[in-house]
Amino acid sequence: MRGTGGFTPRTWVALATEYFLAGRARVLVGTRSLLGEGWDCAAVNVNIDLTSATTQAAITQMRGRAIRNDPSDGHKVADNWSVCCIATEHPRGDADYLRLVRKHDGYYAATPQGLIESGVTHCDPSLSPYGPPVTDTHAITARALQRVAERAQARSWWRIGEPYEGVDVATIRVRSRQPLGVAAPRIPASALTPPVPGQFSPVRLARGAVAAVSVVGASTATAVASANLGMLAGAGTAGAIVAAGVGLVATAAAAESRRLDHAPNALEQLAAVVADALYAAGGAQRGSAALRLASDPEGWIRCQLDGVPTEQSLRFTAALDELLAPLAEPRYLIGRKILTPPARPVARRLFAVRAVVGLSLPGTVAWHAVPRWFARNKDRRQHLAQAWRKHIGPPRQLPADSPQGQAILDLFRGDNPLSVTTQLRTTWR
Repeated sequence: MRGTGGFTPRTWVALATEYFLAGRARVLVGTRSLLGEGWDCAAVNVNIDLTSATTQAAITQMRGRAIRNDPSDGHKVADNWSVCCIATEHPRGDADYLRLVRKHDGYYAATPQGLIESGVTHCDPSLSPYGPPVTDTHAITARALQRVAERAQARSWWRIGEPYEGVDVATIRVRSRQPLGVAAPRIPASALTPPVPGQFSPVRLARGAVAAVSVVGASTATAVASANLGMLAGAGTAGAIVAAGVGLVATAAAAESRRLDHAPNALEQLAAVVADALYAAGGAQRGSAALRLASDPEGWIRCQLDGVPTEQSLRFTAALDELLAPLAEPRYLIGRKILTPPARPVARRLFAVRAVVGLSLPGTVAWHAVPRWFARNKDRRQHLAQAWRKHIGPPRQLPADSPQGQAILDLFRGDNPLSVTTQLRTTWR
């Protein structure tokens, strides 16, 4: 198309747009300045962004080309594509990918789970904001192309017409490559929960019975019975005491085995620690009662602190992410014992018996970095220690620059204590 005189972009862009709307062309290619702000074409339902712009205004403008309401199509659904090139052999081969990450930082999109969230991971859950995928790039592209066929479902993901709060909520997604295990809240070698004052505990009663059998039942009870009732009667009485003790141990072991079946895993316990510590230290308006955890079919666990301002939910997810992360350069360390009850019923019952009678349980010690928000002052660290004692067990905090702390860092720096992968997200609801 050629013109002279007053044939300016204002004229020929309008003509090209009419040509496009008439169906004479399926694709319209133009620069951001030509097809950006002021360009009116509500029928566009696919936008392929090849620009390098990453500012919030530019991204909003580009997305707006496709997501505008079309008066002639009340059920319009639009696709926005971001194209990215990665060159692994080039020193700056990740520059385009990092631009992609910045583009999606404040970019909300609906996911198949019905969540509206920002961040590059809404393009594909395997993507990371910290660097491009080393492998699997073809599979990521293939999954993106498959989503073209999901346009009808995509409309339902937005849940148009449903009530909403209009708030941003920070969430953390966690996936573990191994069983998360349970903590040891009573003593370092025990899997028992802390005793509740004034509440009947078969475990405490069983331990008392075991002590009576070993100390009283083996000597005093037999001696008293022998003096008063004779040798045979004394032996029978001692046997009755032993039998009663064994029965109590069996009852307590069964109760402990049932508790282990429903015990919260380490992720739930650590999340509760962070939530309650933040609440006690004035960093959040609500504690562990406001925790919300949900899992998806792909094995990810989503965790968030409900009913608090966005700033506080961001503080919670950041602290939990730091607690779960591999050790790097923390200011303080905090340790816990990991117990993984056996899966087989017989071995699990033996594990419960060992816990009841106070024997050492097999497990390892995991060291975590004290989150930076808590590491800043002593009062916050004390609140973290109190929450740790409640949900996990006796805390052991060490300055990372102490001789013992340095030795632990030398051994475990870079290790992932839970073998988990985490992703931080911001969702809108």
